[in-house]
Amino acid sequence: MRRLSLALALLLAGCDVPIPSGVPALIASHGTATRSRVYHVASWYGPSLAGSRALSPAIAAAAAHDGLSRGLVEAVVAQESGFNPLAVSPVGAEGLMQLMPETVTMINAAGGAEVLDPFDAEQNLAGGCWYLKWLHGALPRSQVAPGEDWKLTLAAYNGGLTRVKKAIAMALAGAPRNPRASWRDVSDNMPSETQRYVPSVMALWSKYGQ
Repeated sequence: MRRLSLALALLLAGCDVPIPSGVPALIASHGTATRSRVYHVASWYGPSLAGSRALSPAIAAAAAHDGLSRGLVEAVVAQESGFNPLAVSPVGAEGLMQLMPETVTMINAAGGAEVLDPFDAEQNLAGGCWYLKWLHGALPRSQVAPGEDWKLTLAAYNGGLTRVKKAIAMALAGAPRNPRASWRDVSDNMPSETQRYVPSVMALWSKYGQ
């Protein structure tokens, strides 16, 4: 039998409702959760039973490893998955930081982190933090206004780096020499979801602190 994944262990540890009779048998017979079982288990428990308190040490460790603000990573996790390590989005994003399968492939290929199981909390956090840092470094920083770099990084995390670069170029087209773009300058050229996402995560970051 394979070892129970950290993601499922966290979910069960945070549970404050009776465990349905089928769960122990499910765990005993299958071990680590797969995508099909994730939908099943998540449907019983809802989106946030693992909770931020149980995940705080893992979030802090992953953030420190990549030199990120703990509060920023906690804000992204809260926004993306509601602290549910087994969350799956309608478009297939998985785990705490809602990594898409192609993003996981890119992270593994780059050697940034090893994400073999996106539903494992520690692996997902390691991959998500590395990717967040990578996006921050990939911004055209000479074109970004001071203090706006993390807003645009979050826009790239949600809406894609290529889209953010195009939005910056559009915002600065015809601008004076040595211009720099802010989030406000590019937001109109981003998807409506990203327009909501960036201020929401920034507000959560303020709540969770540095």
